[in-house]
Amino acid sequence: MLDDIATTGTSAVEAVNALRDAGARVQRVCVVVDRQVGAHERLNSSNVVMEALFTAADLLEVTEDHDHV
Repeated sequence: MLDDIATTGTSAVEAVNALRDAGARVQRVCVVVDRQVGAHERLNSSNVVMEALFTAADLLEVTEDHDHV
């Protein structure tokens, strides 16, 4: 499954459950940004691996490195 931003993971888990109820086999969720406030742990508890292109920490580091914060 693909999602734009992961915050707490509630909506991602709901989507995973709906897909599974429809017969899909969901093992992984890929997100563009993980805000690092619980989604990873919540998805893990549903036996789903979450991968993020970027984390909130990554984005903050980039902005700090370029004096934008």
